[in-house]
Amino acid sequence: MTQLKLIEQIKLFFTADHAEEVHKTRVNLSAIIFSSPDYLWCGTDEYTKIERLTRSKEDPNTFSDHQVYQLRDLIPDFDELEGELDIEGLDYQDGYLWFIGSHSTKRKKSKGDIVAKGRLKDVIQEPNRYFLARIPLNEQSELVNTDGSRKIAWLPRYSLTEMLAKDPYLGSIIKSKLPGKDNGFDIEGLAVHNQRVFIGLRGPVLRGIAVMIEIEIAKQSGNELKLKKINNSNCFYRLHFLDLAGSGIRELCFCGDELLVIAGPTMELDGLITLYRLKQVLDLPENSLSNLENQRLEILGEIPHATLSDRAEGLAVYPQEDERLCVTVVYDRPKAERLLEETGVTGDIFQIEGM
Repeated sequence: MTQLKLIEQIKLFFTADHAEEVHKTRVNLSAIIFSSPDYLWCGTDEYTKIERLTRSKEDPNTFSDHQVYQLRDLIPDFDELEGELDIEGLDYQDGYLWFIGSHSTKRKKSKGDIVAKGRLKDVIQEPNRYFLARIPLNEQSELVNTDGSRKIAWLPRYSLTEMLAKDPYLGSIIKSKLPGKDNGFDIEGLAVHNQRVFIGLRGPVLRGIAVMIEIEIAKQSGNELKLKKINNSNCFYRLHFLDLAGSGIRELCFCGDELLVIAGPTMELDGLITLYRLKQVLDLPENSLSNLENQRLEILGEIPHATLSDRAEGLAVYPQEDERLCVTVVYDRPKAERLLEETGVTGDIFQIEGM
């Protein structure tokens, strides 16, 4: 029987020129991935940058030496005025760091009575949220624009949603521009296996069923990623459906040839957060349904959450010197007890027993 057991905490320490910036970073973590046992990469749903932390030699569960990589320094013609990246997924594959934005619209935030101010009517579409990109790492594990023959590359912005706007399941919601937090189109998971890319949707949840998108990279032309047609068809993607008991996908992470899936509420509310195991991922047919009954899905356990806080959003297999299988989880809106000094925050390390 598989069990999820909280065994330790991981400590992350950030540095920044301004106290407000480092605080917003540590309380808005939305994605993590290890490129090696010593380097942990973090993405947030704020700003236009990616963070790297290094494992402490004194304490293997502490990561610091904060390095910041601004996308304006890596992507030609990148415009920070076009909004935050809203990074919701990170992965590492063959010397590349991959990241994906939420691809979602949003409503304006406002203090006070947002109904009286009319802000609930205002829907914003920010171009920088529509990135799916991969960035090479050099021998020093730094993000670079070019490393030998490897170059940074991305799908043309909006190309993914424009393609899916014709889909019979997702098209009407994408064309409606319904915001992600309103059960609209909202990406919150990325997992890469060779050239196959799996994208998890927080929303929409369709009659209690979550959706995962699969695409495949055919080649890179300059700085542009090209998609491959699926199974010699005219379609460049396929859908997979996951019965997560009404929840959406909040993160994806490969563990061998299987996927770990964090499932949680689609909308802005507290609710059960569960870690699932998705089996036979690489053999799933188009329009597949995975659930507990057909045993493609298995519940590994619940991830604790708190009222209006501790929303599990970042997930990665945790490098261990022994043979234990462990994962680390970081949280958006961490509870106050997780904050360390002026720059730090804790996440959790869970052991998966029986897998």
